[in-house]
Amino acid sequence: MKTLCKRYATIFLFFSFPTLVTGIFSFFVNLKWFPIAEMLRGLIVDFLIFAPSIILPSFLSLFYVLALFPALLVITLTSALHTFIYKSPPSKFAIQSILETSFNESIEFLHEFTTPSTCLMALILLIVYFFIIKKTSYYIKNTDKNFTSKLIILIIASCVAFSVHLKGNKLLLSNPSYLTAYSVSQYSNDIHIINDIRKTRNNIHFNNIQFATSPKAGPKNYIFIIGESASKHHMSIYGYGRQTTPKLEQLSQDCIVFSDVVSADTHTIPALRKTLLFHEGTKEQDILKAPSIIGLLRDAGFKTFWLSNQTANSDGLTGTSVLAGDAHYQAFLNKSRHEGQSSSYDEVLLPELQKALADPAPNKAIFLHLIGSHLSYSLRYPKDFAKFHERCDATSEQWRIDASDYINAYDNSIYYTDSIIEEVVKNVAAVEGESFVLYFSDHGQEVYDTRNMRGQDAKNPSRNMIEIPLLCWLSPSYRAANSDMVSRMEKAKDRPFSMAWFAQTAADLARVSFDGAHPERSLFAEDFITRDRPLPNGRTYEDMFGKKARQ
Repeated sequence: MKTLCKRYATIFLFFSFPTLVTGIFSFFVNLKWFPIAEMLRGLIVDFLIFAPSIILPSFLSLFYVLALFPALLVITLTSALHTFIYKSPPSKFAIQSILETSFNESIEFLHEFTTPSTCLMALILLIVYFFIIKKTSYYIKNTDKNFTSKLIILIIASCVAFSVHLKGNKLLLSNPSYLTAYSVSQYSNDIHIINDIRKTRNNIHFNNIQFATSPKAGPKNYIFIIGESASKHHMSIYGYGRQTTPKLEQLSQDCIVFSDVVSADTHTIPALRKTLLFHEGTKEQDILKAPSIIGLLRDAGFKTFWLSNQTANSDGLTGTSVLAGDAHYQAFLNKSRHEGQSSSYDEVLLPELQKALADPAPNKAIFLHLIGSHLSYSLRYPKDFAKFHERCDATSEQWRIDASDYINAYDNSIYYTDSIIEEVVKNVAAVEGESFVLYFSDHGQEVYDTRNMRGQDAKNPSRNMIEIPLLCWLSPSYRAANSDMVSRMEKAKDRPFSMAWFAQTAADLARVSFDGAHPERSLFAEDFITRDRPLPNGRTYEDMFGKKARQ
């Protein structure tokens, strides 16, 4: 019995090798425990891959093992190298990006990352895995698999299959082998649809584009910082008790801070669609056919950049990569499988920003997509920014006291974002030309402020989930050339506004008009008409929170 268990363990090791390598590598490069939990979930799925090798007759089992070996070897090496290089296991987007990589791009990648350490690591993995396949093949040919052992394996596999049925992709996608197969399958199914959407978006153009000022008056650098999960209620520049935004407060004389802004949605992808697209009057199913502010600036002669510290979220047609595709240049710097488990800090965007600002194009529009305060909050900032530690004792709710660690981590993430915004402003201020840096968050976040929860709820949002920061730094050159705009912005500081109307506002700020524009919908318009602000649950902000919320 002991010998049989040893042999079965070796066979299981063969099938679970990609999961074990990915989990162990990810743990050691991050020194966090979540990769181990992910690995354990992946091992449960590996049991389903392992079971046929025991239940099938020996000759079919051997064929099954040998047929899977090349694929499992490739998955192991790919996952290990990705984890080693990017400090995170490959995501669905990363796998699909590999499928789209050209031969020349592959050669460039190998040239860049072929080092003695990566070669040694790959060699060790090859030797170990060849030893395991040799042992596995021997055990399958020479082990008498009795009825009892087959029955036990079948029962366990049935229980695992039932768990997979209940958990679905939440469990399955923890397994590198399944993730790879699923990504390839989805890519194959979606590629034609995705290409059609891309072609449609490539054919969207704006007519009769005009500038309020001369487009050749001098270089222009327009920066849009898209925050993540930042509630204005945790920002001291909006009156929060903790000093979470000291840098922005120092910049406040050169910034215009808007006080009454709500997000277009409570979750990133629908919020960004509604924020960046000229979508009003467009049916929900056709929203990706609507033009974007990125496309407008591109057609207006700006070189456009999308620089992101979030993953592309290439789930069919839902990802931000579809919107980013409107830009001339896109860079997704976060290579993690799950954003919630990524420790990629937003400072990685700063070198890319500097490259974009140094680009010879005279007019540039740069969109920076932060990971900001995305769950998990404690992964969003370096140790140097762990400013807040105290317990939330000044409250009568025990659940807020118990949640002190989460609240502190969230506030630390806001404190770190504050420093990132300041660095962006410094970089932009150092280059010549008319410039602005506009910052907003895609949505807010409830962090045990009014409820015993953290996160968002589209059906029943709280104010903290939807009341967001919107502020804009203007360079002296921009102020001098656009004094009328600055005056209108100052008058609009306290207007009730929804980011669902942002695209027209951004066009106004960029001083660009076009056929079909609705300038009266801009927050800065002299004839701006106040409207009730839509929420994702079908109600309006005014309806849910009353007239006082509009003041």
